Amino acid sequence: MVTDIQPAQQTQQVVQQRRGRTAPAGDSADARARVNRIARAWLLGTIIAAFGVAAFVRFYGTHFEHLATVDSMNVAQVARNVRAGRGFKTNVVYPLHTAIGRPDSSRHDIGVGPLYALGLSVFFKGRDPDDNGVALFNGILLFITAAFLYGLMKLAYGKSIAVWAVLAYFVSMKAISQALAGGGATIGALTVTAALYFALMAVTNAEREPTARAEDEEPSGLDRVKAFFNTPWPWAVLAAITIGLSYLTGMVGWLAIAGLVWLASRHGVRTRKSFAIVAIIAVIVTAPWLVRNVRHFDWPVSPLSRYSLIMLTGQFPAGSLMWETSGVPASPELWALSNPGEMVRKIGGGLAGLYGALPEIINPYLFAFLLVGVFVLAKERRQRLLWGMVWFILLAQALTVAIYDRDGDPVAVVTPVALGLAVATLISLMRRHLTTRRAFVGAGIAAAVIVAWPYTASLIGGGSPPESPSKPVLNLLGSLAPELRNGTVATDIPWQVAWYGGQRAILLPDTPEKLATVGQAGAPTDYIYLSRELAGPRVMRGREVWARMLVRGEGIGDLPLLTGYERFRPQQMPNGEALIFLAHAEPMVKAFEARVAQQTDASEAGAAASEDGGSN
Repeated sequence: MVTDIQPAQQTQQVVQQRRGRTAPAGDSADARARVNRIARAWLLGTIIAAFGVAAFVRFYGTHFEHLATVDSMNVAQVARNVRAGRGFKTNVVYPLHTAIGRPDSSRHDIGVGPLYALGLSVFFKGRDPDDNGVALFNGILLFITAAFLYGLMKLAYGKSIAVWAVLAYFVSMKAISQALAGGGATIGALTVTAALYFALMAVTNAEREPTARAEDEEPSGLDRVKAFFNTPWPWAVLAAITIGLSYLTGMVGWLAIAGLVWLASRHGVRTRKSFAIVAIIAVIVTAPWLVRNVRHFDWPVSPLSRYSLIMLTGQFPAGSLMWETSGVPASPELWALSNPGEMVRKIGGGLAGLYGALPEIINPYLFAFLLVGVFVLAKERRQRLLWGMVWFILLAQALTVAIYDRDGDPVAVVTPVALGLAVATLISLMRRHLTTRRAFVGAGIAAAVIVAWPYTASLIGGGSPPESPSKPVLNLLGSLAPELRNGTVATDIPWQVAWYGGQRAILLPDTPEKLATVGQAGAPTDYIYLSRELAGPRVMRGREVWARMLVRGEGIGDLPLLTGYERFRPQQMPNGEALIFLAHAEPMVKAFEARVAQQTDASEAGAAASEDGGSN
């Protein structure tokens, strides 16, 4: 019996010895393979990043000259105030705050998302605040968005489709133009893409089988960290935080945020509990800003945002509500409920205008694949959740734009993911129906041309846009003497004056009488600046009085002009613009004149002393 066991033991010992000798070799091979995979991944990532940087820098160098949107200049001047330690304050004064009895709150109604202004202010600490800084900051946000887009598309459809989605995003004219415009759509797209990625990671980890481990094996600290992030809740919490931040961009509406909260809670069995937890975390993130608004406006939302609900209606056409000084409803929400017909017409008109603009969020030729893909490509649960949420956000944002008088920028927050899904649909259909290599390559080339042609054509056309007609004059205002530069300007372009000139700027009401009312409420005007935009063939409604004053000089004599100072008479400035000093500016002008006289006397005394010295 003993003799039978010994050969078996010897055989087992030999096998273990051979395994011991071959195990290090196998581990070494696995390690080399792992290093090679990591090296290839880094190389591919570097090539894609270099392509993205080259595409953005090329377009930036040939097409960007200055900021061209109200939102970009508005957020830039707010960010400069934050950088200077003055807090979230704006230099733009709106007569609307006088109408609602809170003229002092105008400085706190920044009209932009605080997250964007805060991030831009941090970027301004490393360089002087200027137009190029705003564009470059948004370029950085564009690249961070691309990283989240890659991760999201890889989760849903694999590495190869993720790579093509990112490449298409880097040559997307919509994405690049939004970044250079600097209006806030880029940071909105970043937070939405990141929230989708984190939410889908939570869903993916919930569906993942737990990793088996030997009972006697003690996990290391790194293993514990990996195990923690292989569970859904860390990603759900990150999604909740990002959802809160998306609201603070000022670009994502409450309806879309509710959808994102719902998606981030789909990882567990008890979805109601998960929904409540995610919603509470998102609210905690936004709470400081909401409390700040309540402190300044007695409402969680600022007046500019609240009253945009009833703009573009029959009673308050265009942006006329912003320059009203009286006759404004105390509650825009109650007015909207009391005038359903007006609101239906407004929303209907807004949605009709967006109907033709929606395909432009990615590419008109690719938008059809976004429509088709939801029916042919949403097979797995996480894919169905992603497709459903992208379309929900798209429609929710379109409705938000129609309800609240906004431009189309909020809809563009889904541009990266929508573009990625359209590309995924295109590639999937090509793989399914093109059986020969020649057909696949030919269709791929045609698709690449369609995707990249708008970008390529813009480079072929080339040329920078003409400089803003008002910018030279605004720079001139900024270079005025300190006594004059501290004055308050009433103008039809207050955002440009606040950014380029650095002055406190009042949005011109439609009549001089309303401007006087604003002054009596605590914001008197030192001088009026009428831009060249008032001399155009089509003058905005409510600007007719000031347009006639600029073009024909009508009504200047009716203003409380500054008199007795020859150099401060109403004057025509470069490019046909006008600068009109009012009587309230007299102390400021006297201080300027006194300093000039003192400097003149000092220079004359110095010249006389020099002459006396020379004669001796």
